[in-house]
Amino acid sequence: AGGDRARGKHQQDVISAIIDKMTSPAMLSNYNKVLKVIEQNTTTDISTDQMTSLIKSQIKNPSSWKVESISVDGVGDRKFTYSYKKKQVYVMIPTESTVTAAKAKIAEFMK
Repeated sequence: AGGDRARGKHQQDVISAIIDKMTSPAMLSNYNKVLKVIEQNTTTDISTDQMTSLIKSQIKNPSSWKVESISVDGVGDRKFTYSYKKKQVYVMIPTESTVTAAKAKIAEFMK
């Protein structure tokens, strides 16, 4: 029930749980091991030094993180997609005003 929107909400819940786990004292006290695992299993433009600095900052000043989400709205349709060319599949055509609002929120955050 809830389709794509429910799946998106569940993914946000997983991300929040990962952040809670990763900022726990047990994980932070073993951050060298955690960094090794992260380096082996992810691709990021955050350097190891930046990650270490962020971790040390969290250890010094433990605080909870606020996860904020943005969702765009749109209308459903059936179309051929780049990844599924043989059959039309459900897609959401985003409403431009909600895309513009999301871009503005991201730009505000990046300041």
